[in-house]
Amino acid sequence: MKKVNEALHLRRPRRWWWRRKRPLAVTPEGNTEQLRSRKTVVSTRAEKGDLVILSNGPGEVATWVIPVVREIHARRQRMKTKGGGDGDGDGGGGREESLRISVVFAPCPHASGREHEWVSCIPEVDRCLSADNFWKFIFAGKKGFELESKRWDWREKGVVLFLGGDQFNTVVAGLRLNYETASYCNEAVRWNGLINWISLRSENLAVEKPRWNTRQEVVGDLLRSAVAQGREEAAARGMMEKLGGKELDGKEEETKTILLLPGSKHAKLLVGVPYFIAVAQHMHRTMACRCRFVLPLAPTVTLEQLQAYFSPEKNFVVNKHQWLGTSELRLETHQAEHERIGLSSEYVGDIVSRTRGESEGLPPREEGLKIEVYRGLLPPYDVYRSSDLAITTVGTNTAELAYLQVPMLCVLPTHELSAFKGSAGGLLGLLMSLPGVLGDIVAGIVNAYVVKRIKHFALPNMWARRSVVPELVGKVTPETAAKHARSLIEDPSTLQDMKEDLSLVCKANDGEAPSDPASVIASRCIQLASGEEEGEEQEQGARWSNRGIQMQ
Repeated sequence: MKKVNEALHLRRPRRWWWRRKRPLAVTPEGNTEQLRSRKTVVSTRAEKGDLVILSNGPGEVATWVIPVVREIHARRQRMKTKGGGDGDGDGGGGREESLRISVVFAPCPHASGREHEWVSCIPEVDRCLSADNFWKFIFAGKKGFELESKRWDWREKGVVLFLGGDQFNTVVAGLRLNYETASYCNEAVRWNGLINWISLRSENLAVEKPRWNTRQEVVGDLLRSAVAQGREEAAARGMMEKLGGKELDGKEEETKTILLLPGSKHAKLLVGVPYFIAVAQHMHRTMACRCRFVLPLAPTVTLEQLQAYFSPEKNFVVNKHQWLGTSELRLETHQAEHERIGLSSEYVGDIVSRTRGESEGLPPREEGLKIEVYRGLLPPYDVYRSSDLAITTVGTNTAELAYLQVPMLCVLPTHELSAFKGSAGGLLGLLMSLPGVLGDIVAGIVNAYVVKRIKHFALPNMWARRSVVPELVGKVTPETAAKHARSLIEDPSTLQDMKEDLSLVCKANDGEAPSDPASVIASRCIQLASGEEEGEEQEQGARWSNRGIQMQ
């Protein structure tokens, strides 16, 4: 790994012709004696720039954006705490400004449209721009623009960081703002030579001959930082109590916790919510042991929307497929809809199932199904870890579960393929997004081809190129999915083998990358925002290497 990183740093990047050489920073009073070392100069300049993060969907926000902004905010807080600095610290002393974090969303078919509302509630983010105003941001450029009586201005120095969407947006935004550019590449490197610094999930993504001013560095899977931060949060406030047994009629009875993850986007929830509730119903009726079902709700989904997804009057899928049978579902909330959502996941209500015509006084085993609903701004990793089995759809959550070593069953029901509009780009993507019957027909044909062509859907299976976790793809009935889940939950040895296999796959996926990718990316963004020169970078080599970053 060390040789790979050294090879990636052999070429000294050239400065773009429109990049002007920036002078060293001085204090507002012009007194350079307060800057005790070159180290302090770099830190002071870095803290007075702009960080513009470009992103798109809920998965990227949860696992890429949040870890990076929290890491940068933690460094910002440490610098404020240290005050004047002591030569060995990062403090600059007496600063009135700090590195300003702006998150800008680009239009994307995979987005829910409410990501900006979610990110705006995160205290570490200074300001957020929705995808509706993305082109206004691009066309206005450095001069800024007015939005809802607020001025979006830009500082002299800064860096544009790509964390989801189209990498070309990073190039355009960097040109318009005259900022340095950086990107995190999870699957492929694009626009090599037009981005100043590229962080790579794996060394397999490295470009053999970087063009012009591009630097590359293997940082590892950014999802690992998100999981690590989630574990720290859970440990700080105390893990959610895991119900390994519950007293019932004076007797101890074993309880299995089943996690339901139907997704976070409209197309997935449209099918996933009634489908996964039906799976829970069948497991509740047939399981020999007592089951506790938990549904963590994405921050972009409101309780009102959740209720609409399993309502026969508001979701045509419920009536069309009759997965819920004669059951009557209702949402019993313990949180007002307008109440501000908290950072950590909180218990907000229950989805209660009752059979029509049932009489009162039935034994507890014959009561209707109850699914606990949790909601929060940050991914509920404490809820994940408390589960014995997760029934999940495809997406980022399969990787999160893998890093947390939670056994899972990945289910992709294809009963309504026309609902998924974002599986292709270019001309096909435009045809799929057309309203009406034509768009549905094209979406159904394209999605059927994609489903047939892809061998593995769960991310741990993609990493290992084999079946690590079981997958059910196609027009699978809820009864069949419940039967597979039941066979897993009743076989502890299989669950334990799956945990061990997931641990090995995640270690192989990480390789010898740094232990905290978010820390690496945060350090590089601060360095780029500071506008360090060649001599400064060489003098700072020891400082960055202490934080797990190899400088050339």
